[in-house]
Amino acid sequence: MACLFLFEENSTMDHCFALRTLLFFGFILNTFSQVREFHYINMSKTWDEARQYCREKYTDLAKIESKEDISRLSAPFSYTWVWFGLRDDPQSWKDTMGSDANSWRWSTSGETGQTAYHTWSLGEPNYIDANETCVVMTGTGQWADRTCSLQRNFICFTITERNEKEYVHISAQETWSSALTYHTDLAMIENEAENAEARNANPATSEVWIGLYRVPWIWADESQTFFQPWHFSLNNNGGKQHCGTENNVHQWADEDCGARRPFICHRVLTKLTIVRIKSVTDIDWTDPAVNSQILQQLGALLTHRGWTDLKLRWKRLPSKNHKEKCAKSECKSQV
Repeated sequence: MACLFLFEENSTMDHCFALRTLLFFGFILNTFSQVREFHYINMSKTWDEARQYCREKYTDLAKIESKEDISRLSAPFSYTWVWFGLRDDPQSWKDTMGSDANSWRWSTSGETGQTAYHTWSLGEPNYIDANETCVVMTGTGQWADRTCSLQRNFICFTITERNEKEYVHISAQETWSSALTYHTDLAMIENEAENAEARNANPATSEVWIGLYRVPWIWADESQTFFQPWHFSLNNNGGKQHCGTENNVHQWADEDCGARRPFICHRVLTKLTIVRIKSVTDIDWTDPAVNSQILQQLGALLTHRGWTDLKLRWKRLPSKNHKEKCAKSECKSQV
């Protein structure tokens, strides 16, 4: 097997990875990885003002995605809570369908609807106690958000041969997630006629699950977050706490975005790592398909080892004959 020798300053990773694939001598691989550098700003601003400041002076409000990121938040601060880059923007989900990463989407596709149709009950959705991210149809045929762990009957649907939706009521009491395992999928409703058909499928007047849900909280760059060290106080108090704050022991909580607080910015630093590769094989590495496959394999391996935001590309080293010709003609070798 061949080894990849990764040369990077201050690297804490192994410098030799054994791969099953043997690589052709005469190539180098340039990798560009991004590391976030964090900065505490001792200025009181609203969340929007803090984001604007960070984007002007740095890269953005702080994006914190791992314990490793938290370990780089080494600068001490005495403030109880400070802003960082997490937000659950109500303009994306309150009384609308939206298209952002934390907007409502359908279970059958995991995507927002093809239409903007919705029929929310008055005052819904309201995300009570920061815990309502699944949707029911009420007895009147209107929609409301509910805690996903509640047990309800539900409406499923299938697509007929005429490419029409057919709705079926299931009388079992299930949580929203458990209801997904029945029939084909929870009801997807994209216009008034479909909503009426789904309502007619419900013989009772009680609430039933439909296939609408959302994943709350996204970063300022609109990417989703899976690392969430929430403090117990996450509660959307007063129905207006939609921005993320962090305390001095790196616990997170929600807060009114209009409150004025210090904040954390980050700056993205790009690092170039040159990987020199050699091996013994007769595979044709000039084949673009082979090159592409190896880059995918390397990207997956390095991501597994903790590298993030990688950009990989091949660069051909000049041959020995080319170097000799350049030496004679006093040309510059382009490496």
